[in-house]
Amino acid sequence: STVCAGTSSVAYSVATVSNATSYVWTVPAGTTIAGGVGTNSITLNYSQSATSGGISVHALNACGDGPSSAVLPVTVNTLPSSAGTVNGTNTVCQGSAGIVYSLSAVTGATSYSWTVPAGATIVSGGTTNNISVDFGMSATSGNITVNGVNNCGPGIASTIAITVNSKPATPTITQNVNILNSNAATGNQWYRDGYLIPGATSQSHTILQDGTYTVIVTLNGCSSDVSNSIIILHTDIASLDIEQVKLYPNPGTGSFWLSVTSPVSTIYDMQVLNALGACVFTAGKLEVNGTFKQYFDLHDLSAGIYSLVLRSATQQIVRKIVINK
Repeated sequence: STVCAGTSSVAYSVATVSNATSYVWTVPAGTTIAGGVGTNSITLNYSQSATSGGISVHALNACGDGPSSAVLPVTVNTLPSSAGTVNGTNTVCQGSAGIVYSLSAVTGATSYSWTVPAGATIVSGGTTNNISVDFGMSATSGNITVNGVNNCGPGIASTIAITVNSKPATPTITQNVNILNSNAATGNQWYRDGYLIPGATSQSHTILQDGTYTVIVTLNGCSSDVSNSIIILHTDIASLDIEQVKLYPNPGTGSFWLSVTSPVSTIYDMQVLNALGACVFTAGKLEVNGTFKQYFDLHDLSAGIYSLVLRSATQQIVRKIVINK
């Protein structure tokens, strides 16, 4: 009494009727009698377009038709409808976890069947229309497919192509005087004390402040693990031995003198940076030829550690300033 559309050779029969010479069967729309026409035992083929209905039969002979049998109700179930569009990101990184894919409910589906690319794993929702996928470090590009399923079988599947990008190798950083270098040629982002340094995306980075420095490499939207760390305990680094830079009194309460000695004429720009790297004081075009002295007043600044940076066309000098109040 319950069949699936597309099923063939389903048998039905009725007890032999006395004096019958033939039998006439009535079957649901979209159903054909494949064998046993005119007999009390038939087989039916249900097409994909067959609909639910009733089966009945009556006997006949030369005198006419006998009464019809009771109607046997037949429910014709169909395959689930075609799966719709799969929603979710089509570009992921190796190592990504909990990536969600979903589609609208499929008519006629009692469950769902999903497949994912090699190296990916469905971690939840595997028989529903909403799944969560982890992409392992060995995951490769491929397709995610899904179809609705019921007791008649699977419906037509829907597919989304997934590009799995590799996770960049963990970078290594080294220090050369006041310059940090990454072994990754591109994709670098420098951090100090775990905080992103705006604009610091080159392969090298000039040390301006004390702190713990690391770098993360991002390529094709995928980020590496954090590099090794380099701890800078002081930034009293001069770019050339001939430079003589003095800052006094240091620590101080806000009044400072800067003394720079150089045997050649050099023009410097001077900046004072706070702990976040923001410029809080500036003095430009300091021409040094011999010994140069500059007074500057930082009384308006809060107590703390600051960095004094001198930059010329070819050099950079960094000194730590401590303000006590």
